[in-house]
Amino acid sequence: MAQTSLQGKLVVITGGAGEIGAATARVLGAEGAHVVIVDRLQPDVDRVVAELTSSGAQASGLAADVISATDSSQFMAAAASLGGGRIDGVFANAGVLGAIGSIEEHDDDDFARVLAVNVTGVYLTLKHAIPHMGRGGAIVATGSTGSVFGTAGLAPYVASKHAVLGLVRSVAKEVSDRGIRVNCVCPGPVDGSMMGAIEDAFGGRAQARELFEATVPLGRYANSSEIAQMVWFLMSDRSSYITGGHFLVDGGQRA
Repeated sequence: MAQTSLQGKLVVITGGAGEIGAATARVLGAEGAHVVIVDRLQPDVDRVVAELTSSGAQASGLAADVISATDSSQFMAAAASLGGGRIDGVFANAGVLGAIGSIEEHDDDDFARVLAVNVTGVYLTLKHAIPHMGRGGAIVATGSTGSVFGTAGLAPYVASKHAVLGLVRSVAKEVSDRGIRVNCVCPGPVDGSMMGAIEDAFGGRAQARELFEATVPLGRYANSSEIAQMVWFLMSDRSSYITGGHFLVDGGQRA
């Protein structure tokens, strides 16, 4: 039977201080992984690491900017050194929503920022992680239902998440001969700050939330831990024959 425990595995999580990143760190840490939290601000990194270690998990933290090639190279090398020279898993999760509005209204600099974080950040994360993975291991990138469907008012974000899925599919084929699996988790609406910002832009929180939840057959938003469970599955040997895939965790919204 496939083993689900990640005992002794070293897993790097970018955007690890965010809601989905931290929730995933809790799940993977509880499964025995040594979790390396990467995020931009050291206090945020320290907060999550302290929470994990206080619960008995093994965790380390590094402050870095995923859009910097130098930072990406350095934090992956540092993470590998914590794992005896090897990285076993990567959750490329850092991302931003960006501004909300029609393409005619959109600020060009904001568009560039969304692509930099959501696309270049994932590209650099994968590029600099894979040399430390040797044979085997798993990579999961955070996409969105926007990786496969369009949404009015979110063109830059949706374009970036389409690109993430393109990276996942291509890199999965590049590294398959090394036994490295690469997949994309695609959340629908998740209770938290990102959906809060979308609600604010679409008529106010209470009214917009009611409208958005009505589009979900399960009738509610996901919580971050439900996304984390899919990441755990894709990191584990339970998904040993799965690569290059995208997995909607959306309560049936896009069924």
